[in-house]
Amino acid sequence: MKLLTISNLYPRPDQPQRGLFNAQLFEAMAKEIGSQNPESRIQNICFVPEWRLWRWPEIARWCNQCSVFSKQNPELSIRTVYLPVFYIPFIGRSLSWWLYLQALKNLEEQMLECDVVFSTWLYPDGVAATMMAHACGRRSWIMVQGSDAFHLENASRRRVVLDACTKAEGVVCVCKSLVDRLIDAGVESAKVHVVPNGVNGELFRCRTKEEAVKQLSVSSYQLLANGRQQSGKKEQRTNNQCRIILFVGNLVNVKGSDIMLEAFGRVAHSHQSSLQPATSNQSLIRNNQKQLKLLLVGDGPMRGDLERKAKELGIADSVFFLGSRPHEEVALWMNAADCLCLPSRNEGMPNVVIEALASGLPVVAMDVGGVSELLENEPGARIVMEGGRGDVEGDKSLVADFATAINDILKTSHDRKAMADRSKGWFSWDNQAETILKMMGKD
Repeated sequence: MKLLTISNLYPRPDQPQRGLFNAQLFEAMAKEIGSQNPESRIQNICFVPEWRLWRWPEIARWCNQCSVFSKQNPELSIRTVYLPVFYIPFIGRSLSWWLYLQALKNLEEQMLECDVVFSTWLYPDGVAATMMAHACGRRSWIMVQGSDAFHLENASRRRVVLDACTKAEGVVCVCKSLVDRLIDAGVESAKVHVVPNGVNGELFRCRTKEEAVKQLSVSSYQLLANGRQQSGKKEQRTNNQCRIILFVGNLVNVKGSDIMLEAFGRVAHSHQSSLQPATSNQSLIRNNQKQLKLLLVGDGPMRGDLERKAKELGIADSVFFLGSRPHEEVALWMNAADCLCLPSRNEGMPNVVIEALASGLPVVAMDVGGVSELLENEPGARIVMEGGRGDVEGDKSLVADFATAINDILKTSHDRKAMADRSKGWFSWDNQAETILKMMGKD
C-alpha cells in the first residue's frame, strides 16, 4: 500500500512538539506497512496555515525534510512536505477548506502516486484532502480527533464536511462521543468507526518520584526545588516538600487553562489556610508544610494573560510556565507530579490522560469528549461535570467543582503502580495503526 497522510497537526521545525500523536501514529503505520512490503513508505503532507506571505519562502525550505519521531527506527523515516496555505484567522474559517484545496492542487503528483489518502483533522484538512483525492480518483479516509468536530455547529462548514464524509470510504473517530456527534450531524453510521489513540508505553510508565526528580534535577525541576527569587534570596525547599499539580496542553481557550488557574488559586488558598495554626512560629510552619505548585507545560497566546491573572490571584510564586517541553521530559513530569488536570472545554480522546494513566498519575478531568470512557472506572481519577457553563455564575461554579475535585484527589492515597498496571494493554500506537490499516484493506 502507498499511503499519503495529510494533517496540519504534525511536528514542524518551528514547533517540534506539535501533533506528536499523529507522528507516533504515522510511524506505527509505516512500520506495519513496511513489515509487509519493505518498499512501501508513507508520504506525508503537513499543512502550514500562514497568512503572512513573506514567511512562505522559509516554510518552503522545510520541504522534503525527513521527520523521524523514533530515533530507534530511522528506517521508518517519513518524507514530509510542508505546504504553506493562506489562512484568514476566525473570519475566514468557512473558506479554509477551499484555500487548503487550492494549495493541495500544487501537489497533485504526490496524490496520484498514492493508493489511499489518510487525513487527520476533520476540517479543513479532511475536507480538502478528501475533495482532492476524489478528483484524482483515489480512496480516502478521514480521522476525527476532537475539537475539530466543533465545525459541525456551523451550517456552511457542516455541509462541506458531510459532503467529504460521503465521498470518503470511512471516518475514524478516537472515541464514541465523536461517533455519536457525526451520526447526529448526518454522517452515515456504517462509515464511522471508533479506534482509540495509543501511548508510548516505554516512555510513559510508572517510575518513582525520586527517579523522575533525579533525571529532572539537571533541568526544570531546580525551579521547584529552590523556589522563586525573592529579595535576592532563594527559599530552599527539599523535593519531598513540594506537591505538583500538572497541566499539559496548549495555552488556548479550548484547553481551559484559565479554569485551571482559577481552580488552583482556590486550592492553594484553602491549602494555605488549613495549615495556619492559631499560635505558631510561622517560619517553622512554612518550612515544614508541603508546598503546592502548578506547572503548566505548553505554550500559546493566552500565556501573557495567564501570567497577569496569577499575579492578581496572589499565586504567581506557585505557578510555573515551562513552555513547550520535549516528550521525554513530559513523561518525567508525570512521574514527579501528584495530579494531572484536564480542564478542557472540548476534547476527543485526550492523549495526555492516556499518558497519565500509563504513568500511574491521578487525574482530574472535565467530562468532555472521551474522558468518561477513559476514567469512569478508574479509582485514581475524578471527573468534573461540565454542566452550568455559559455565564459568569456558571463558570464560577465550574471552577469551584474543579477545585473540589483537585482537593479530593490530593487528600486520597493512591497506589500508582496498580493504576499504571490497570491501563497496560489498553492503548497502543501499533494496535491503532494495525486496526486502521485493516479497515483500509491493507491486505
